[in-house]
Amino acid sequence: MKKTDIAMLIFIASLSVILSIVLGNVIFGNVDDMTAKVRTITSIKGSLDDPNPEVFNANAINPSVQLEIGTENPSALPSPSAPPTSPTPPEDTNTGTDQPTEPVS
Repeated sequence: MKKTDIAMLIFIASLSVILSIVLGNVIFGNVDDMTAKVRTITSIKGSLDDPNPEVFNANAINPSVQLEIGTENPSALPSPSAPPTSPTPPEDTNTGTDQPTEPVS
């Protein structure tokens, strides 16, 4: 390479670096001048408050117990170990043919 080619490459590289810095500041602005307001939160306490006695008391409903509403006889409830029963399917009225049947005269 000639000395003029090397000088031209250094000049173009320097010019592109300067141009990119100037354009970066124009597009994104100066980072040192930018400030942002952020909201802060209160610190987390290490202690727990007592639970609300209206919700958590000895007479409250236990959500882990299964209840059946509408059963008059409590002994009619299935035992937890019994398998679930399914209703009986309706009788099959299909005659086995795809054609409609005509009345016999």
